[in-house]
Amino acid sequence: ERKTIQDALVWASDYNGVVGGVFGRRTFEAILAVQKRLRAPADGVLDAKAKGELIAAASRERQAAGFDIKADD
Repeated sequence: ERKTIQDALVWASDYNGVVGGVFGRRTFEAILAVQKRLRAPADGVLDAKAKGELIAAASRERQAAGFDIKADD
């Protein structure tokens, strides 16, 4: 779940770092930026609504870029 959030933060242009699932200062600051944009309480913890909106925004950005993951047999 943490990697999913970090990946979404990357696609939403809020996070520039390693998607490794470890939440540090950069991840925390990225979450605060999302919360500020959504006008949600800025506490560094994504509630279900904010997480859903972040993941939806990331999905739209992936689609706009034509990004797709393919299996490499």
